[in-house]
Amino acid sequence: MVQGPTRSRVHGAIMISSQFMADITKGRARQARHIHAVLLRLPATLHRALTRQARAGGRSFNEWCVQRLGEAIDPPEGDPRGIDVGRRAQRLFGSAFVGMIAIGSVVRGDAAADSDLDLLIVLNPQTPISRALYRVWDAEGDLTINDRLVDAHFIALPAETAPATAVWAEAAIEGELWLDRDGGVTRQLARARRDIADGRLVRRTMHGHSYWKEVA
Repeated sequence: MVQGPTRSRVHGAIMISSQFMADITKGRARQARHIHAVLLRLPATLHRALTRQARAGGRSFNEWCVQRLGEAIDPPEGDPRGIDVGRRAQRLFGSAFVGMIAIGSVVRGDAAADSDLDLLIVLNPQTPISRALYRVWDAEGDLTINDRLVDAHFIALPAETAPATAVWAEAAIEGELWLDRDGGVTRQLARARRDIADGRLVRRTMHGHSYWKEVA
């Protein structure tokens, strides 16, 4: 048994299996078979924070805690500029985090001195995009890359049969892929480029602002 500080009010406890933790971090939660349980008592503030994060990540409380404990086993790779963002996204969203794309004026090369760096945080198709994701992210504080404030935008990886949307079209022609954990982001960008090349997605301008239109 591992207990928290004696002066902290204990709110809840989790049962953690060493084998289950290894399976979770490798994306094989359902294959876990042998349970070696450890009772971990949590201070109330930590329990509430983990509960909020688990809910936002669409995972059970126990799975979320296992993911947090095992995150160092499988660190995110990709463009070194995004390593801090990638580590935070993995810590907050676990295996739901599948990729990262830099977009916007910094990537295009026409950014002002005080422009933010826009990053698309790509989550798996099962993760609903909601304000809760932004609340969890913003609670961690600001991140900067090359002295530019990171402005994170969350997007779900669509099903392989789904048509490309405007944000994917924009990322496909002007974005920089910084991380793709399983190849799904690369395939989606390729589909968007094919839709543009085949004329199914067309970029138009209205009142000085460009937008994408799907053409039947």
